[in-house]
Amino acid sequence: FLVIGLLYAVNQFVLLSFMNSADEHSCYFLAECIRNLRLWATPPPLAEFFDVVHVGNKGGKWFSVYPPGWPLLFSLGLSFGMENWINPLLTAVAIALFYTSIQRLFQPITAFVGTILIISSPFFLFNGASYFSHATAFFCISVFYYSYLRWRASPHILWAVLLGLAAGYGLNTRYLTMVALIAPFLMFESVEILKGRQRWLVGHTLFGVILIAFVALNFYYNYLITGNFLDPPNHFYHSWERLGF
Repeated sequence: FLVIGLLYAVNQFVLLSFMNSADEHSCYFLAECIRNLRLWATPPPLAEFFDVVHVGNKGGKWFSVYPPGWPLLFSLGLSFGMENWINPLLTAVAIALFYTSIQRLFQPITAFVGTILIISSPFFLFNGASYFSHATAFFCISVFYYSYLRWRASPHILWAVLLGLAAGYGLNTRYLTMVALIAPFLMFESVEILKGRQRWLVGHTLFGVILIAFVALNFYYNYLITGNFLDPPNHFYHSWERLGF
């Protein structure tokens, strides 16, 4: 609750509940489209005069260049008048899971000091209080890490399902971030199975099915916006974009 209050205070009194970047406005644009049960808007007349950064205007569609994971949650916040609370809430839950995960690996003092260092970081405070997608990604990563530790201790189907949901939703929020952070775990699990130190379980199958479903949704979203399963909206609108910009 302290973290929620701190982040909400930063949102209200430092950021003034204002979207300070084009990234946030682009996510807000998609959130409003989702509220209207659409993934893009119809461009207005003289559409070239309404071009803004990170909002595509091509092929008769006016669209956000970002994945729909965070804008979907943003749209729920907007619908219930809680748009200023969504990221603080997600970030607070994520930090609690992060703390619990560290406790399972190290001494309590390590978890405490590590958590304090994160909470006191301006990067953490400003992202957790803003309207960026980082909070959703942090939440998904924290759920994934915590669920994986629980899975390794006791491979219950519940943890496999949470692993799949966290990884999949994270991929539909910040796909490169999520790939980079979950790949080592997937590689480790694969090596364990190949070397016979771990049996293939029902949970592995469930995780794979859920993850593939989310990946398919991401490709389908690309198709709906760009007409090409493998061409994401940001590259469709800015063909010069590459990894790392």
